Amino acid sequence: MSRQGLDVVQILVSLAAVGLVVVGWRWRRNAGRDRKLTGAWLVLAVIAALAHYRFSLDAIVRSYDSYDLVHYYLNAKYFRELGYTRLYQACVVADMEGRNRFGSFVSIRDLYDQKVRGPSALEEIREHPERVKRRFSAGRWREFVRDFRVLDSRLRKRTWRRILVDRGYNATPTWHLVGRSLASLVPASHLKWLCHLDTLLVALMFLAVARVYGLRAMAIGVTWLGISFSTHWPGVGWALLRYDWLAASIAAACLVRKERWATAGALLGYATLVRVFPGVLLLGMFVKGAHTLLAERKLDRGAVRMAAGFLAVVLLGGALTWRVLGREHFDAFRHDLEVQLAPENLSVNRMGVAIALAYRGETSAQELGSGGRPARYAAAGRMGPARTAIGLVALALLAVSFFPRRSPLPARRDDDLTQLGFLGFGLLLTASFYYWTLRVAMVVLHARHAALSRWDAIGLAVLFGLEAYSAVFELAFEFRYGLTASLSLLVSLYCLGVCVIRFRAARRCAD
Repeated sequence: MSRQGLDVVQILVSLAAVGLVVVGWRWRRNAGRDRKLTGAWLVLAVIAALAHYRFSLDAIVRSYDSYDLVHYYLNAKYFRELGYTRLYQACVVADMEGRNRFGSFVSIRDLYDQKVRGPSALEEIREHPERVKRRFSAGRWREFVRDFRVLDSRLRKRTWRRILVDRGYNATPTWHLVGRSLASLVPASHLKWLCHLDTLLVALMFLAVARVYGLRAMAIGVTWLGISFSTHWPGVGWALLRYDWLAASIAAACLVRKERWATAGALLGYATLVRVFPGVLLLGMFVKGAHTLLAERKLDRGAVRMAAGFLAVVLLGGALTWRVLGREHFDAFRHDLEVQLAPENLSVNRMGVAIALAYRGETSAQELGSGGRPARYAAAGRMGPARTAIGLVALALLAVSFFPRRSPLPARRDDDLTQLGFLGFGLLLTASFYYWTLRVAMVVLHARHAALSRWDAIGLAVLFGLEAYSAVFELAFEFRYGLTASLSLLVSLYCLGVCVIRFRAARRCAD
């Protein structure tokens, strides 16, 4: 199915989901209709899952995202020779020895400083292929070329033009250690099965949601993830370990509900090692632990055990990674991260409050003016302090809401606090749009409480409504910057709304 057709399906499924949320609120006191409502959600979940795989058996059993795998399979497998900065030069040389499709290309990104170079840089690579090949043994170079050709056979020439100016491979050292190990075990000819590790992990994540919160919460989560704009690229089962962190994060909240705090902390520790930012999900439990210590002069057992599990995995995993990869790898990652996070290196795929603050409602490239996107990204960089101030104030209001004596909003359980940690991510960080799949934590939280709290029902409807909006925008304008920037604005308003509503509810309880 075409992208436009899938956008239409996304709109219809999102609107149907909003309708089911409304029906669920109206039927909340009618236990006899509960099974019918759950059945309707399960049907919608199946449709969303099929849409995610484009209603195509080929997408399930054969297709994968070669664009992403050039970076996260090829670079991971041959990192010893390529590092974070030499992937594109090696691809140019490998192409010279095969189909020679890159001869007309005029630009390539220097991944060391993220600057795009002109024809002279490509010409220099072609004139001195030995500078690339001398880093490989003869056998390793043959293996690299073989794997390159498998991926090359699935990529169009115009896609390679985009790849060679992409931001490159930026995996954390621990993800690299895991990804390299898996990539070294599986030849490129069997990549689809390696990609389905993500499918397995996400399936286990939703199994955990079903066991802890019930089938309806699982179905609602599957529906949202299946049609979310944030899963358009890369999809679940289309790339190598792109969703391991998400599965670990959501499973951690489920384990907290079962009071298996140490294991939950360990999962969040793994997620943090491979993606850094999932550590924000500890914010709620940190606030609870600090409140218990200061107000009651005692330790919160759950918070302490969760912190212990988290720190054990982070420290041991970090030490193991350091021992295997060495300090040089960490230094290279630090440099790569600093360059990637610079405002001038923002891209149309990034979302966050800073992006939202710099957005001026543009729906086409012409509306950006002479400065274009770089001017907007420079403005987003200047918005960093304002973003941080807004986020910290909102999170402070949220923290106050955790501890009223009586609250109409069910948000005092430890798993609630873990899932609400998403708001720290949403208000303080700028990240690629696919990382915003972490919104599924809020989807599950709202789904659990939608029959008890009007505001949770509204929150769930809003999250599905945003997916309908993103598909409508994509169909109407086909302008990626406008989509990610406007969606950043709407998601930021949602996050602020959750914080303010919970704060006001807590104040009413105190009064």
